Amino acid sequence: MGQPEGEEVPAGRTLATDSPGRTGVEVVGTLGHARFPELCIRCARPTGSTLTVTKLFWHERSGEDSGYYLTAGVDAPCCAECIRAHQRELRPVPPEARKRLLRKWLVEALPYLFPLGVNLWLLSVLGPDLIRALREPGDPAEILILGGVCGLFAGLAWMFYRLIRAPGRMLILGPETTPCYVQIERGPLGSRFVVPVEPTSTLRALDFTGDRSELFERERHLFTFENAEVGSRFAELNAGREWDPASPGAIRAHALRRALLIVVVLAVLYFLIQDWFF
Repeated sequence: MGQPEGEEVPAGRTLATDSPGRTGVEVVGTLGHARFPELCIRCARPTGSTLTVTKLFWHERSGEDSGYYLTAGVDAPCCAECIRAHQRELRPVPPEARKRLLRKWLVEALPYLFPLGVNLWLLSVLGPDLIRALREPGDPAEILILGGVCGLFAGLAWMFYRLIRAPGRMLILGPETTPCYVQIERGPLGSRFVVPVEPTSTLRALDFTGDRSELFERERHLFTFENAEVGSRFAELNAGREWDPASPGAIRAHALRRALLIVVVLAVLYFLIQDWFF
């Protein structure tokens, strides 16, 4: 975990990774809490600009067979030349993928299209009557009733409109494997197309994992770098938040997991003995 206040913060340590030639640093906290040096992740030149690196992860639900996709990204320092190289190598989302995702959205939105149309039609019928009643002196009760009914239909129309838009906020073209790099493009009505892509040479310079923490541990992520200098500087900047399996927090979390396992085993044994002998 992080170093206690008042103690000297050591230089960051790098980890061995499954990918040869890459520098790994495991940091405690969310992805956004990691500190990057002002060096381009690809060429290590000083820079003040950033490039968003986005990946897609599959999150399993505890105790269930199903799960859900989760996108996560970091704004990594990147020089103008490497950003231009990234843009040259990047390919737009294929039209076939956009059509497939739009069809998926339409299928999910179909149940709400008819009620939205009905409510809009009712508003078109009653709205002119409400406007007429407001312009001409008339019965206050009529204005109150018409206003309440129109307000109800307007609220329902807005609700169905939001239900139609909701599935389009994250239209994911499911990849064969996760995690993977993804490209996000905007579509109609605020929709977003999320499509797996082969990483460009710039994106490939940085990789990161989803949350690697276990029960009772704080969230942590492993960052890996192709450029050893950038990885070393990243380790130095995050030395106070680097994950250490020998830290008191890690040891305490391990002890709590063992204690929980013992409690579960004892509880199972108790109920088995109760069932067999009593």
